[in-house]
Amino acid sequence: MTSLPQIKVVLLGESGVGKTCIVQRFAHDKFNEESTATLGAMFISKVLDLPELGVTIKYQIWDTAGQEKYRSLAAMYYQDAAAAILVYDITKKESFDGITYWMSELKTKAPEGIKVAIAANKSDLVEQEAVHFNDAKKFADDNSAILKMTSAKDGTGIRDIFLAIASALGQINPQKPAAAAAGIKVLFVKNSDRCDRRRRQTAERGKEGSRTTGPRDRNSQILARALPGRSPAVSCETLKYSEYCAFICALLCTLSDYSRIYIGRDFSRK
Repeated sequence: MTSLPQIKVVLLGESGVGKTCIVQRFAHDKFNEESTATLGAMFISKVLDLPELGVTIKYQIWDTAGQEKYRSLAAMYYQDAAAAILVYDITKKESFDGITYWMSELKTKAPEGIKVAIAANKSDLVEQEAVHFNDAKKFADDNSAILKMTSAKDGTGIRDIFLAIASALGQINPQKPAAAAAGIKVLFVKNSDRCDRRRRQTAERGKEGSRTTGPRDRNSQILARALPGRSPAVSCETLKYSEYCAFICALLCTLSDYSRIYIGRDFSRK
C-alpha cells in the first residue's frame, strides 16, 4: 500500500489569536465561538484529498499554546516540522508584534528549509483592523514567508494557507491539473446530423476550392464553446480540472462527429 505524503505543521502565536479555531476549521470545517485556550499543545491529523490535482496529502498539525509560560515547550514541536504557521489577530497590534518573536525562534531553532506561513486571522473583523495588510506583507516578504488573510469563523483563506504550504514544499502543483486519473471513463454520443452536414461541406469545398478553417480559428472556436467568458489565449496548463475536462470534450466534439462527450469516473447513460 502506497503511503501518503505527510506534512508536519506547527501553529505558533499569541494566546487568543485563533490558532485552535483555524485547526478546527481546516480539519473538521467547524467553528466554536467559545473555544478555550490550549494547554501545552494539541495534535490533529487531516487527510486532504485533491482529485483535481491527482494527490492526497496527510497533514500532521500541532496547535501550540500561546501563553508565555508554554513558550519554551514549543521548540519540541517545531524542531522537526516541515512548516510553521504564525498566526496573529488583525484587530490586535500586540499579536502582530508577537510573531516577530516566533520568526526569530524559527530562524535559530527550526530545521533548515522550514516553510513559514503567516495567517492574518479574523479577517471577518476587517473594520476593526489594527494591523495594516501592507505592513504584514512587508514583514512576510522580508522573511520569505507566505501570507494569507484568514477567518476561522467564515472559513476564508483556511484551506488556501495549507495548500500554499503544500505547494511551497513541492507536494502539489496547483497550476497543472491531473490530466489523466485512474478509472476515467469516456462516453460518446453520435451526432448523425453533423455527419451528414460534414459530408455536404466536404463536397462543397471540393467544388468551390474554399479554404478550411485555420488552426488558430479552430482553437478559438473550441475554447469559446468549452469555456464561455474565458480568454481565447488561455492555455491548458492554467485550467482547473473541470475546465480541462470541458476543453477536451469540446475539442473531441469539434473534431469528430459526436454531439456530446462525457468524462468522469462513474456515470451511467440514461
